[in-house]
Amino acid sequence: MTIDAVTLTQMRYALALNETRSFSNAARLCHVTQSTLSIQIQKMEELLGLPIFDRNKKPLEPTAVGAQILAVFENIIEATENIPYIIDKRIDRLGGRLKLGIIPSVSPFLAPVLAQSFSGRTNQTSGALVPSDDFQLMVQDIQTSELLRMLENSEIDGAILADSPKSSWMDATLLFSEEFLVYLHPQHALLPRSNIRSEDLDPSDAWILEEGHCFGTQSMGLCSGYASETEVIRKFRYGAGSFDTLIGLVNAGGGFTLLPWLYCFRNKLLDLKNLKKFEDPVPVREVYYLHRKDSLKKAAHEYLVSVLKQALPPLMGEPKSSTGTRSIPVF
Repeated sequence: MTIDAVTLTQMRYALALNETRSFSNAARLCHVTQSTLSIQIQKMEELLGLPIFDRNKKPLEPTAVGAQILAVFENIIEATENIPYIIDKRIDRLGGRLKLGIIPSVSPFLAPVLAQSFSGRTNQTSGALVPSDDFQLMVQDIQTSELLRMLENSEIDGAILADSPKSSWMDATLLFSEEFLVYLHPQHALLPRSNIRSEDLDPSDAWILEEGHCFGTQSMGLCSGYASETEVIRKFRYGAGSFDTLIGLVNAGGGFTLLPWLYCFRNKLLDLKNLKKFEDPVPVREVYYLHRKDSLKKAAHEYLVSVLKQALPPLMGEPKSSTGTRSIPVF
């Protein structure tokens, strides 16, 4: 067994194969030929003196000991990926790779802001630090519970979500707060109201994002009011995963749904007569950027927060006063 001869490249190839469970897909992921990847993994297994993968399984799987070795490889690769941040911090630049998770109800609005910033199509500057050519931002839609788990386990570097969990191991920066708005069926009984009270909303009349979306849980807690313990029974139920779907369900099936202000702004819905504001105190959700306190990539986190905050004021309109609002937590 000659462990010292195992290279970082071979470890990356093995991790890619474990992720894809396919030599051809792993080769594409690593931007090498299938034969190159296969040869290098075979050499690695010869150096270790045992097979990492069971090639008789379809799709292939790591062996029992192979799974333990792959976990070590993952820790090694993750540790080496922090080296560019340690070096780049001394020369005021950003390098390496950062993995960012964003909740699905926010990503359609924030992901394009980040894409524009890293495409070279914007003249935004964010302090002295600038991304180098080798800096890579990887963004993924992840629901809240899974996002927090991945952040705690360092499977991702940063997270954008509604509400700020009180955890000693994370830093949280408020990006913005936005109002909840009520979208009513055009013939809804509440349509004559200028503003809506939470207690006016019947939970059995609501269309809400499916379970797992934090905006859905916040909405249900808001619209159900004092009837939060009531079991809601509907003849037709649908697990909606997008605000577009919710609007279609309201238009077709009656009732109402709750929408975030930013979605309505970006889709030019704010002037609709059947889109109503809440009475004061207006319910809002707060959206935060989170990262681990022990992260070595703090300069990159600060850069992303700066990019987003610079882009948000024109999207969010005039800054909202903290008076007359109430933050709706995720429960």
